Amino acid sequence: MEPLAQQPALIDQVYEKLLAAITAGEIQPGERLAQEKLAARLGVSRQPVSHALAMLKKQGLLTELGRKGLQVAPLDAERVRAFYQLRVALDGLAAQLAARRAAKLSDHERDRLQAVLSEGRAALMANAVADLVAADAAFHRQLYQLSGNSVVVETAAQSWPHLRRALSVALGRAPASPRVWEEHAEIADAVLSGNAAQAKSLAEVHAARAGNEIWQRLQDAGAVSGTSPQVSGER
Repeated sequence: MEPLAQQPALIDQVYEKLLAAITAGEIQPGERLAQEKLAARLGVSRQPVSHALAMLKKQGLLTELGRKGLQVAPLDAERVRAFYQLRVALDGLAAQLAARRAAKLSDHERDRLQAVLSEGRAALMANAVADLVAADAAFHRQLYQLSGNSVVVETAAQSWPHLRRALSVALGRAPASPRVWEEHAEIADAVLSGNAAQAKSLAEVHAARAGNEIWQRLQDAGAVSGTSPQVSGER
């Protein structure tokens, strides 16, 4: 992690930096996070680090170590599967609502959805895990935005830090399947053509299949509550 520039919204910058390190596996489950060392590495005071750590704890990404502070929480395969079960409903609803708004979508919104698909395909060809995770999250965030439902956007946002982390582990074990981005393209086509029923069905099937595959890869990796690999050391 490189030092951060002193800019507004420093807490958000620290949060995003730490979240990226956790989801990418740079900071491992069981690893202790020490405020002083993190502040020194990022070139900031302890205050924004403290606030960022509190945000991550509230999201369930960090757990208490008593007087020793905080550590990265284990990656729980069952909890990840629960998030995907929620996503089946959310993604189906988002795709359906987005398709119903197809005629109202701007050229920019349409172009952005296609651009995310292109980014995902490029990351797939390069087998770039971090870029794949980012593109996957970007595609679904765009879908939620196109739904026009702010509650869908807010609800989905709560699960994505955990899903990004699960995706990073899963894709680190086996290459991503081209089918993922084929399904993304099919969902996008249904949305942009205004086929609400098809968009809903495709999104639900995609989320359910992805959830099962990610859960299985996490099970194979031993990412279950209480058995995640523990890495010693401090950050």
